[in-house]
Amino acid sequence: QGPFILSYARDRSVWGYGKSGSLLLSHYGAPYDMVRLETAFRNIRFVFFTAELEQYPPIAQFYYTMPAGAAADSVTVKKRLSGHRLEFTLGDRLTLGFHETVVYGGRWDMAYLNPVMFLKGAEHSNGDHDNAAMGADFRFFINRAHSVYGELLIDDITTTKLGTDWYGNKLAYQAGT
Repeated sequence: QGPFILSYARDRSVWGYGKSGSLLLSHYGAPYDMVRLETAFRNIRFVFFTAELEQYPPIAQFYYTMPAGAAADSVTVKKRLSGHRLEFTLGDRLTLGFHETVVYGGRWDMAYLNPVMFLKGAEHSNGDHDNAAMGADFRFFINRAHSVYGELLIDDITTTKLGTDWYGNKLAYQAGT
């Protein structure tokens, strides 16, 4: 096994430690086709993936223009998901993870295929039309059989409206043992 693992698969990506699933990527979602790149060096692990999501029922559609009275064909807009995660293992007890994802549709965007690009920065550069999210999580082992964990997810944050009750700022958190 080399320093990099490149895979193409139909699977799920699970990030975080929640027993009933994590906030962003969990084992509850349907599997999807993805290209995944993983690497690790000492106590640091990096994962990047890009995937094509299936939408069911198809809610975003384009309708072809047809003459009056003719049936219109529709095409479902393909949604895509790109994300990366950086994980640090500190000693035998603590693991810290930082992750970022973006969901976009109707196109392949080269900025989102770059494994080391800040996805929120790319999304902002593209006009803030896509859905970027970021988060952090931890797991701390109290002893071999017991741990505590937590996760914070930030979705669609507008920094100028922090501290207000504006609907666009979405935060989620979970903690458990």
